[in-house]
Amino acid sequence: MPDDADPPRKTYGFKPREFKRDNAPVSEVGRMPTAAELAKVASEGKIVAPPAPRGAKPDDPNDVYATLQLNRSAEQVHEEPVADPGKKREHRRKRDYWIVLLSSEAVLGTIGFLGRHNVVVLMFAFGGMIFVAGAVTWIMWQVMGRY
Repeated sequence: MPDDADPPRKTYGFKPREFKRDNAPVSEVGRMPTAAELAKVASEGKIVAPPAPRGAKPDDPNDVYATLQLNRSAEQVHEEPVADPGKKREHRRKRDYWIVLLSSEAVLGTIGFLGRHNVVVLMFAFGGMIFVAGAVTWIMWQVMGRY
């Protein structure tokens, strides 16, 4: 076998190609077509859907004006407003924040107090108090919206 000659070395590379240019340079064409012209060319010979009808159907249960008329007639019958859009709604976020924060801090503080003779339990309880305070504050005031 050592007497056999080595085969010639192969060279790898890309084969030469001629590329077809789809878009001619601007200097050859003049100006580029606008979006309206391209849409007109693209829609030639195609079926165009009719525009969507505007307004509500006579028997539409989700008609806004019909719902408002029902609300007004209910207000007249009961002689009191059914819905008062000007009334400011009370938000419970601050109350919920303090309930969650104080209850979780009380639980972790109790764990820390009961485990005060073990340094590991004490440090984990205090670290948990700091983490829970930051997490509850961030979730309630940054992540959640008003409710």
